[in-house]
Amino acid sequence: MAEPDALAGLRVLLARPPERCADLRHRLTRLGAVVEARATFVLEPAPDAAPAEGAVRRLAEFDWVVFTSANGVRFFRDRCRACGVRDMPPGPRWAAVGATTGRALVEALGVSPDLVGDADGAALGAALGPRLTAGARLLWVRPERAAEGPLAALEGRGVQAEEVVFYRSVAAPDLAQTVERVGRGDFDAAVFASPSGLERLLEPRATQRVLAALSRMIVVAIGPVTSRALETVGIARHSVAERPTDDAVIRALTEGARLRGKG
Repeated sequence: MAEPDALAGLRVLLARPPERCADLRHRLTRLGAVVEARATFVLEPAPDAAPAEGAVRRLAEFDWVVFTSANGVRFFRDRCRACGVRDMPPGPRWAAVGATTGRALVEALGVSPDLVGDADGAALGAALGPRLTAGARLLWVRPERAAEGPLAALEGRGVQAEEVVFYRSVAAPDLAQTVERVGRGDFDAAVFASPSGLERLLEPRATQRVLAALSRMIVVAIGPVTSRALETVGIARHSVAERPTDDAVIRALTEGARLRGKG
């Protein structure tokens, strides 16, 4: 357990919507941090609803439906409701990345996941492969931009896979202000929950200034996919919260603060 003043005075940016990290903000504040939650992107339905509507109306034809995030579950549920689909058909089996996505399936759709992968979409695809027979039909409920998906691991298995975009990310309304504040050094630490949270912050006109600021900060990535996104843009020195839990984020932040204090 972190000491009560482990993060005293540390100015922390949580690159997430405030309503999605209220408990984490409270716990970090109790450790002495000065915390702001500022989303760098917001999610919205895919502009072309026809592919998602078609997939929803053909749900009974699929053997597996795959979700790589709880957001995917939410937009899938919304599209089902818009199409008048209230109950899930008995045919498909359900796969999810992470316990959070698995719980979202139960809460939003009333179905229990048949397979839950721990890491990312690629790992889920590898775990799913041995469960599929040739000719199996799979639906991947995906965002417009996805870092890693399950389908590459299924190539050569004779699977009929459809990847259908249900939602996309767009810049948050106050993104320019967040970019400006990061670039001028208003924060000592930043926590990124997804590659999209980072990518939106790297607004082209300010990319180098933001990267320079991040290189001086304590940066925490939630999960291996976000960690790889940071490495791709040159932020090699960062901590990783291996699981998407508040405890894991706090451990990563306090360790980063400790190491910086030694430096």
